Amino acid sequence: MFEINLFINPLNKFCFEMEKELIKLAEQRKQKFRVHFIPIVSIKTVKYNFYDTFLKNQLLIEEQNIVFKNVYSAILDVKAAQFQGQKKGQKFLINFQQKIIQEKQESYSTTLAKELAKLTKIDMAIFLEDRKSTLVKNAFYRDHQKAKDLNLKYLPAAIIFDFNSNEDGIIIENYLPEILNFLSQKSINSIEQLFNKLTHKYDIVFENKSDFQRKFKIAK
Repeated sequence: MFEINLFINPLNKFCFEMEKELIKLAEQRKQKFRVHFIPIVSIKTVKYNFYDTFLKNQLLIEEQNIVFKNVYSAILDVKAAQFQGQKKGQKFLINFQQKIIQEKQESYSTTLAKELAKLTKIDMAIFLEDRKSTLVKNAFYRDHQKAKDLNLKYLPAAIIFDFNSNEDGIIIENYLPEILNFLSQKSINSIEQLFNKLTHKYDIVFENKSDFQRKFKIAK
């Protein structure tokens, strides 16, 4: 079984498409994939991706801060939804992105959060309590620290592990569509098989699961 952690910018259309492709792949290859989406936000991602997606003119600093706070609040709510199950968190994230990316809604509020919770079919009372909790904020900061430790430069980025092994994984910051195509092949059933396939084509990073800071560069 593959464990795939996908770090994404929730404002980015390409990230949104990769999420949907991963969900489709997981449904096609049942019992072979465990997928986690990890949304990341910063002033940099807000400045460039929100600008590219919605606006002709670059956001002012004050506007960037407002958008950042909105997306930060939405990600905390994604984490709160994840407390009721990873799939619930995924659905909440997808529903949020549909509002922002497809329907071009530019603000986030408690009213929208409740609407998304209803669409996701999560327990409303538990969600409203969790979204304000320290546990949710801590989960958010752990995700950001992990991305920082991994020195991720591009999003989306995928960390792919073999669930049956607690040692090795692969960090992918480019070529995600091609790699998802590899994973869709029934002949790929282990991290070693995927690794052998990739090393013929791409420059990748081999990662030790027990120590994210140890990195080994693999040549083409």
